[in-house]
Amino acid sequence: MPSRLHKIQITITLCLLAQMLLSFQLWLPRTRSFPIIPAFDSIPISNVASSSFLILGIFIGSLIMRLFLKNNKWLFFVSIIFAVLLIMQDINRLQVWFYQFIIMLILIGGEKRLGRNVVIGNLQFILIAIYIWSGFNKLGVYYIEDTFPWLMEAMTPLKSFGKIRFLAIASALFEITLGIGLLFKITRRWSCYLVLVFHLFILLVLGPFGHNWNQVVWPWNICQIFLVFFLFYKTDFVSLSQLSRPAPVFVVILLLFGLLPAFNIVDKWPDQLSFKMYSGAYSECVLFAPAKDGTCFPDHKAVYTGQSPKASSEFSLILDDWSISELGVTPFVNIRFYKRLGTQYCKCLDYDPNAGIELLTVDRWNRTNEGYQRISCKELKNQK
Repeated sequence: MPSRLHKIQITITLCLLAQMLLSFQLWLPRTRSFPIIPAFDSIPISNVASSSFLILGIFIGSLIMRLFLKNNKWLFFVSIIFAVLLIMQDINRLQVWFYQFIIMLILIGGEKRLGRNVVIGNLQFILIAIYIWSGFNKLGVYYIEDTFPWLMEAMTPLKSFGKIRFLAIASALFEITLGIGLLFKITRRWSCYLVLVFHLFILLVLGPFGHNWNQVVWPWNICQIFLVFFLFYKTDFVSLSQLSRPAPVFVVILLLFGLLPAFNIVDKWPDQLSFKMYSGAYSECVLFAPAKDGTCFPDHKAVYTGQSPKASSEFSLILDDWSISELGVTPFVNIRFYKRLGTQYCKCLDYDPNAGIELLTVDRWNRTNEGYQRISCKELKNQK
């Protein structure tokens, strides 16, 4: 009979593999048109496509083998190293679910050294922090006015509820309450039931009977249900005194999941690592060009025709639409990343001065503080 931690490891591994399969172009970029953006400029892009298959194969192999040889320290280090290599090759792979699951697997791999209770306690803290931050990040104008109404549109009987601001705010507070409820013994069991309802509702809204959108998060929602029940149902919350005995481990987890997401409020920590799922408060990037180009500017169904500030005809494509349709995931949200991607895109267009990127920055609390910047390929070239 597998131990509780082994069941959690199996659940995470299966969900991770399912999500990687649903976003396979993200991991095997040989035939995709969406640009590869390494984590650092010094990493040569030409080596990414040729080496991705090998690195991915070793990473997946080590994950599966760890299920059967869970105490093998070499497999543990191999899986960590190759997970980091995958992210180094393309920063778009640093998705919130990949980030969460890899850190949880690292903790499980340290069970022998850290102790079972310490691992469970840190895993519990991660889930609690995710629900609290995810709910907090929805307490903004974009979720209330845009995302919540859009979610409710998935089901005709619920459409009218999307216009009620109080329900939007209540839904965000409800998610925060889920995390807080998991903390206390008196509310823990009911919170587990509410987590079940919460994720089943998300699956209904985003699934094939709703918007049929962002399929990569479907397994994540299923996985969260299992993780919450494995870690909290009829289980005591590990005390802080037990949790903090190997202080460095808990300090790292506290920083990554408890404290650093707060810096996203002032744009000093990435959206993907701050659990802003469906908050709507994201900066956006739009590509524009005077003409469609099958090589550089994709012939995408979401390409739309408009006018440039000079009143000439131009084609535009929202980066989110391109990424989610081709890679199966939303792109990494970061202004520096957008400019680096724009530079690659412009290089393909031979730095056409009539092409470039448009950047939209937002203030989660105030729509009137939106920022708009149009950067031509010529300007991007000069910024290098």
